[in-house]
Amino acid sequence: MKKELIGIFLCVLLVVTVLPATGNITMSNQNKDNFLVSDIDSVTYKWGLIFGPIGEMEYEDDLIVIRATDETRGDLHFIIPFFRDELYDLPFLWDELWGFQQIKIQYKFGILRNNFILGFAKICIPELKISMSIVDHNDTDNKVTWEVDEIIGASIWGGNIQVRLLNESGGGVSGTYWQSYAIKYLSVGDRLSIQPMDGDGLYRIVVSHAHFRNVLYESDYIEF
Repeated sequence: MKKELIGIFLCVLLVVTVLPATGNITMSNQNKDNFLVSDIDSVTYKWGLIFGPIGEMEYEDDLIVIRATDETRGDLHFIIPFFRDELYDLPFLWDELWGFQQIKIQYKFGILRNNFILGFAKICIPELKISMSIVDHNDTDNKVTWEVDEIIGASIWGGNIQVRLLNESGGGVSGTYWQSYAIKYLSVGDRLSIQPMDGDGLYRIVVSHAHFRNVLYESDYIEF
């Protein structure tokens, strides 16, 4: 499986390399930063390949924000070389946009239309940490609610946040989640409530970026 993924990755790189830079959007490409990575204001930009249908697209200064919709979920892919994917033990990151997740890019060259992209870009990777505290511990419903106290670093889109509930042995546990930040940027005061489906016990939560895997917040073990 790993060899097949790497083979597809190399084929796509070859195809895009020989394609002309076409499309109905033109952007300046005068950035002289390091070819692989540059750091600006708690954000890392790494070169990558992005391809697939565009659900929604908007601009933030020199960045293009591409967001998935119900029609495009799982169909828009992006690949970042030399960015190890610890989740799948690969030497590069290959991921896709689901639900209303989004990705920010500095588009460089390839094909870019209003509803499709196949090209190279600098992909925005936010660097941040989140501070949260428990504001409600409901023993009757076996539900604990956290509230965001502080966000240190870059902003993060709510749909890009992944929450895992872990038991004492470190294994993942199913749970019901309520959140107040799904389709907006996370902000102070937003809340996350979790109710384990496995019943009472000691659990902790780990909040991370759904695509880049970096941990944003992790709690101590809490009695549910």
